Amino acid sequence: MKTILHCDINNFFASVEVILNPELTNKPVIVCGDPENRNGIVLAKSQKAKECGVKTAETLAIAMKKCPDAILVKPSYATYITYSKKFFNICFQYSNLIESFGIDECWIDITHLVSKNKKEYIIAKELSRRVKNELGLTVSIGISFSKTFAKIGSDYKKPNCITEITVDNHQSLIYPLPIETLLNVGCSMKNVLHKFNVFTIGDLANLPEEIVVKHFNKNGQDLYLKAKGINDDTIESIFDKKNLPKSLGNGCTLSEDIFTYSDASKIILALSQYISFRLKAKNFLANGVKLTLKLSNLKVISKQSLGNNSFNSADSIKFISLELLSQIYNLGGSSLGIKAITIHMLNIQSININQLSFLENLKFLNNLETKVFDIKKKHGYDKLIRGTDMENNINLKLQKIEKEKFFSFQVFDVDF
Repeated sequence: MKTILHCDINNFFASVEVILNPELTNKPVIVCGDPENRNGIVLAKSQKAKECGVKTAETLAIAMKKCPDAILVKPSYATYITYSKKFFNICFQYSNLIESFGIDECWIDITHLVSKNKKEYIIAKELSRRVKNELGLTVSIGISFSKTFAKIGSDYKKPNCITEITVDNHQSLIYPLPIETLLNVGCSMKNVLHKFNVFTIGDLANLPEEIVVKHFNKNGQDLYLKAKGINDDTIESIFDKKNLPKSLGNGCTLSEDIFTYSDASKIILALSQYISFRLKAKNFLANGVKLTLKLSNLKVISKQSLGNNSFNSADSIKFISLELLSQIYNLGGSSLGIKAITIHMLNIQSININQLSFLENLKFLNNLETKVFDIKKKHGYDKLIRGTDMENNINLKLQKIEKEKFFSFQVFDVDF
């Protein structure tokens, strides 16, 4: 039987901001996109802000009502990537069998390290202590014979805790938890399972397997096996090229439908920045973008663009996505709004980002001005501006400044 750790850095973005500015220690910190204007969404929060009820991805207006004394800071993406790589470097000193589950968490197979003289808890404690001493960050760690149980273990007690879920105690610890605690159980699957009186992980695990297969097919069977901790110990090493995702992306379902190009641009910008962040953290490049929209009538439309040059910058993703948006949907010219937006990066390559040549960047910048011009021409000069122009009083006089409207949304991964 294998021994697997799941390591999750506590409040990663906010914790790094505290390291950069120690005066924020033990204070309610919210990392958000636009602290100056006090709008946008919550990207991350410190433990103190979490204790006030602040949730990731909710609007800043809602968060500030819960925590009026919160300190707002801009995200430091480059620094987050640096700390992420240092975290993984520490993990690699324990095993080469590491599977990333984001920039701040991973599974580690430590079966080869466990012995009578060195138990798994001691190894986890040592790793936790190293991350704290070397990076100034805390991690919550789950230990189990199953990846799913290890992940649940790292969430079981936070922050800076270690939870062991074993063959002997997993039914008492895991089975009473809500069914949505399992990975890949979203709102739709949860509602379907509830109709069959499956409300907890134990409810699913105790069903006859043939009933699960009959009603839920292979996806249901996979969940059933995970609920029992069976066939769930294979680490897909990030060193294995065959484990490269075919695509990588994120999407969001909006709290209310949007009807303007300006509102859609804000969502696309937020998604582009986060996707770029994920690509760079993994040293991934892509040479294509696919934009998918779900409309008010639940119709799904999409379009993709493939190029010769690889990239991973937020600007590249954003401008290509905006161009695709203008091609597939006439915002403002339809009674149908947009309910959800998803961006996929296509043809993922595991290449050192330094291999992007100066010439390729130059080609992109030359094309960029043309794309900006086309978008401004079609939708209006004030519909797309540089961030630096927001501080330029002369430019502001040329533009009609309206009160910005922000929407709460939950960002979800759509890698495959």
